[in-house]
Amino acid sequence: MSLSTIFATRLLKQSIIKSVVEKSGKGGTYFGATGCGKTYTMAFLARQLALRCTDIPEIGSPTIILIVDRDELQKQGSKTFYKE
Repeated sequence: MSLSTIFATRLLKQSIIKSVVEKSGKGGTYFGATGCGKTYTMAFLARQLALRCTDIPEIGSPTIILIVDRDELQKQGSKTFYKE
């Protein structure tokens, strides 16, 4: 995992927590260039929110939605998120 993934995940997590606690509805969006590891960043972020935010009642059990615009990204996301 790259440092940019860790950095992006930390900032997104903080932004989402702030948004949920303040009820602003502005959790965060992440854009990146082709091949920069966005799918892995989202997988890491989903795991962080699910496991590291249990002490924040407003987060509860989050629903994670990953929107993609190409079939190959759908397949990549499925492989990344699917646990056997």
